[in-house]
Amino acid sequence: MRDEAWELDAQVINSLHKIVNEIDRRSAKGVGRFGLTLGQYGVLYALYRFGDLSVGAAQRIILSTTGTIPLIVRNLETRGLVERYTDADDRRRSLMHLTKAGESLVAAAYPKVRKITEDTLSTWDAEEKNMITALANRMEEAQTPAEDVANGAVTEKGTGKAKRKSAKKTDDAAVDAKDKN
Repeated sequence: MRDEAWELDAQVINSLHKIVNEIDRRSAKGVGRFGLTLGQYGVLYALYRFGDLSVGAAQRIILSTTGTIPLIVRNLETRGLVERYTDADDRRRSLMHLTKAGESLVAAAYPKVRKITEDTLSTWDAEEKNMITALANRMEEAQTPAEDVANGAVTEKGTGKAKRKSAKKTDDAAVDAKDKN
């Protein structure tokens, strides 16, 4: 006996995996030309877009694991692309800052990554992209425990902006201005 509902679920999961894997494959190749991994580029771009971040906030933004993010950050520090400093408001926490070299590198890589993403998603129009985003957000909300949202452990729903505290206060207008660039 066929289980059509399960087969449809499997098709959805398989299709999503294919899309994400193709974007990752193309993006990894693009950032690799700049001597970066996807994780390293993700941290640099998050710092470029949002300003100074804690390691934990960067981890959540780039969807990294607690085991991988320290290595990513150490490698970026070793290359002089980021610097860490103690948060003035909470001395137990360190924040990362993008150096001039890091800013230059992410600014050079960004157009390549953006073009790869645009080319990969070019078969969908804006309405279809909005529909996919809405469906993905609805699924994420259903999977995310309410306490994680309340304590800022995950991104704010519907905004794409990470909840975070930072010594470098970045208001919504500044973040939105960077989004438009």
